[in-house]
Amino acid sequence: MKKIILIFAFFIAFQMSNAQMVNYRVDNRTDQLSPLKVGLTLVGVENFLTPITAGVSVDYRLIDHLTLNGQVRIGYLKNFLLNESALVTTQPENTGFYSEVTGNYAFLDWTSKGKIKVQTSGSTYFKAQCDTRHQIAGTAGIFDYSRSGVEYCNSTNYIISGTTNLIPSNPDQNMFLLSKNTFGGVLGLSYTNIKKCIVHYDNVSQTKYLLNRLYVHLLAGGTGTGKITYNGSDYKIDNAKNLQPIGYKLGWSVEEGIMTAGLELGLMPDIYFQTPQQPSVTVDKYPNYFKFTFGLMLYGSDSKFGMK
Repeated sequence: MKKIILIFAFFIAFQMSNAQMVNYRVDNRTDQLSPLKVGLTLVGVENFLTPITAGVSVDYRLIDHLTLNGQVRIGYLKNFLLNESALVTTQPENTGFYSEVTGNYAFLDWTSKGKIKVQTSGSTYFKAQCDTRHQIAGTAGIFDYSRSGVEYCNSTNYIISGTTNLIPSNPDQNMFLLSKNTFGGVLGLSYTNIKKCIVHYDNVSQTKYLLNRLYVHLLAGGTGTGKITYNGSDYKIDNAKNLQPIGYKLGWSVEEGIMTAGLELGLMPDIYFQTPQQPSVTVDKYPNYFKFTFGLMLYGSDSKFGMK
């Protein structure tokens, strides 16, 4: 225990030794937000599309408190986690896409005093006073996403269409690949805090920009399925039922300079297969998902807009 306390005390002392006392002046710019921002998602890791995605996002500020957001992400690698040797079906995998359009209205907006870290040289820095702007906003919009789904069956016959089309499976090949598409609505709340300022010290000026956003969204949508291919023939799926028309997502996103990142967890609307003739069919009834993204702000970054 003493060793832990000593290590912690040494770390605090090291940090304090690198902190400087500097005379500075700050121009706060949280009231000068970019009217149009275009971002590029370089890498997305998510389990409800393919494992790796990329995309673009656009934020358009109609007025100070009302922003429109559009985003699209597309899978660009096949699912390397998929065991293709266990597939009964033969159609190609749907790498998937996700698109969303929302409006965000900030019904609460206030400013408080805060601080921001200013790096001077090497590991030395000082903390400058910088206003923090807070916003609580309501969100409403629509979403559309497509992806491949995998169903498992350990019976000798899998009923995929009524009572006539029986597709056999066996212990070695018991995975059925199919395409799913969900369209629905988004309703939610978000909390955003923004630090945006210019710090002047020692004949030097540094621009500082940091945005953090937390949000919770309720999702409601219907899911449809495409056809499956078996031995060169296409079969319509007519035994898929809506199991989970309601979903949600909890998320956090950050912009610092021109870099962006985000983390999201939730439950997406999905379907299941109702096959009373073959009750041994198993499905993921609660399709939990996660998403992590990293990217860059290509145009209109608040780290540059209004910073002269």
